[in-house]
Amino acid sequence: MKTKAMNESWVLIKSYKMNKSDALKQGWLLAKNHHAMRTRKYVMFEFLKTDGKTIRKALGTLHPYFVPPTKGLRTPPITTQVFFDMEKKEWRCYRKSNLLRILM
Repeated sequence: MKTKAMNESWVLIKSYKMNKSDALKQGWLLAKNHHAMRTRKYVMFEFLKTDGKTIRKALGTLHPYFVPPTKGLRTPPITTQVFFDMEKKEWRCYRKSNLLRILM
């Protein structure tokens, strides 16, 4: 998980010009969220939508048992985190810099 946090922080530094301290904090938050989504049934977290005002609570997962099969091969940009929304039953994404906190 340490390697994931460091990689995420470098993405934030290079893409969003964040300072190292803020990027490391956000990188650890992203790594914890990613690990929780891969190991738990679902995770509730908050992120800021792209309008910059609205905070969205999401119930997401990346656990292989709960994710439906995908149709094609498409790689998302390195600045976004993709997750399967358990409420809407669709794939969603958010900017990695906009993750606010993990609720459960």
